[in-house]
Amino acid sequence: MIDYGIAECIALDHKNKEIADQYFSAIQGDEADRYFVHVRRGDYVYWPNRESPAVLPLGWSRAQMNRIRGRNTNAQFIVVSDDKPYVDEFFSNEKDVVIACSDMIGDFSVMTKCLGGGVLSASSLSWWASYFIRRDNPDALFIAPRYWAGSRNKKWFPECICTSWINYEDAF
Repeated sequence: MIDYGIAECIALDHKNKEIADQYFSAIQGDEADRYFVHVRRGDYVYWPNRESPAVLPLGWSRAQMNRIRGRNTNAQFIVVSDDKPYVDEFFSNEKDVVIACSDMIGDFSVMTKCLGGGVLSASSLSWWASYFIRRDNPDALFIAPRYWAGSRNKKWFPECICTSWINYEDAF
C-alpha cells in the first residue's frame, strides 16, 4: 500500500524549479495547456524480461498526443526521456513539442509543471509526477498504458498499479 501522506513532505528545490522553467521559456500559453510525454527506455528495453519488455512503441505515445490535441487545440508537449537521441530523432520536428531531457530529478521537475496532464510510461517517476500535478489541477488528463508494465502480455504488472484518475489505453 502506498502512503500518500509522504507526498506532503516532498518539495522540489529552487535549482530544479529553475531547470524546469528554462524549458518552459520556449512555450507560449497557459500552464493548463502543457502536457508531458514520458518516454522511458533504458532498462525498460529488457525489463521485466527480454520477451516482453515494458518499453512502449513510439506510435502509442504519438497516438495519445493526438488524442490530447483533439481535446485541446492549444496543447503543448514536453517530452522527457532517459534516451535523448531517440526522442530527438522522432519528436524534434514537431512544432508543439519541446524536448527536455535532464537527470531524473530535472525530468520530474519538468513533468510536475505540466498542469494539463501527461502521457505516462509504465514508470513510477511519471506516476508520481501525475500525482503532484493533480494536487494543483484535479481535472488534468493522464494517459498510461493499459496493464502498465505488462502491456505486451495484457496482464497487469504490478497487479496493484491501476488507479481511478488515470486513463488506461492499450499499447499493443
